[in-house]
Amino acid sequence: MDRAVYTLMTLPHDLIVDFENPPVAEVGLSVQLQGSTLDTSRAISAFFPTVQDRYPNIVSQPPMPPIEESFEIPTQATIAFQLFGGPEAQRWSFVSENRLEMVQVQRDRFSYGWAKEETDTRYPHYGAIRDRFEAAYRSYLDVANGDVQATWCEIYYVNPIMQPEGEPRPDLSTLVRRLVPQDLRGLPRPFNTGLEERFQLERDGAPYARFFLEVQSTVGRPRRLGYTITLRMRGRPESPDADGALAFFDEGRERIVTAFRDITSPERHAEWGMR
Repeated sequence: MDRAVYTLMTLPHDLIVDFENPPVAEVGLSVQLQGSTLDTSRAISAFFPTVQDRYPNIVSQPPMPPIEESFEIPTQATIAFQLFGGPEAQRWSFVSENRLEMVQVQRDRFSYGWAKEETDTRYPHYGAIRDRFEAAYRSYLDVANGDVQATWCEIYYVNPIMQPEGEPRPDLSTLVRRLVPQDLRGLPRPFNTGLEERFQLERDGAPYARFFLEVQSTVGRPRRLGYTITLRMRGRPESPDADGALAFFDEGRERIVTAFRDITSPERHAEWGMR
């Protein structure tokens, strides 16, 4: 675990790992808010006009759950229920014309997401995604016109890695170097395989974030088999202002991209055109 403040090795627009055909299909940046945040009516009447040119489409959705982390060691698994109701239990999604970008606002959350879904759109890289989040978030803070604080932040990358149509899903050890292949006598190839790891990060001797590594067996269209690697960092920013949130995202991106390179195999690097 880290015992000191994390020192960035790169700038936001620097390429840490450069692939000609990176497998990343989705990136999200999100902040949990408290303070003079916008209510439902102000999100539409005051904030939406500031981003309407880039995100002209409005979609109403249920609110997202909180993103806080508890750094205590759990003693027993529990199930928590949270009720969302009332006039402010609303999330507004402002979507770009090409449907690749989305800004989402609810009373206690602001987020930006890029997702190419099934298209052949090229990944714009983190620097561009960060710029678009920052522009929309600072517009939000200007309209809120109050002491809005980011209490928690989250950044995630989703990487679907699919086989050509008709080919079987390979052993996960051919993709993820943290595993070794093993033949089990009397058993066929696994139908589904997954991996989940959590890492607790510390700042000045106290936990402030968790890093999540998840690999799941997935099925794409048209019936293509493969795996999805999701890397996520969630925690408290060092300061509650916009600069603190951006610094958290920069750290998270560096950890995510570096971890993705380190856990995936050289054979896959060659397939994706690592430069």
